[in-house]
Amino acid sequence: MKMPFQPGDQVTTHFYPVQKNRPRTVIRCYRSIDCPSGWLVDTKDDSGKMLKALDAKWYQLMEIEEAPETGR
Repeated sequence: MKMPFQPGDQVTTHFYPVQKNRPRTVIRCYRSIDCPSGWLVDTKDDSGKMLKALDAKWYQLMEIEEAPETGR
């Protein structure tokens, strides 16, 4: 099974409602037999606050918004 996230990926989680739609940076993604998805993820937010060992099923990759091209 392929690792769902790579270190440096931007993700969001709705596991904690206050964290919904807040970008978090993946620090580490590792295998675990003790969770439904088989992967645990460590992340940190913009202020550096860590969220460790949360099942990967609670995260989704953020859509990268491309800057609109300016025609000159």
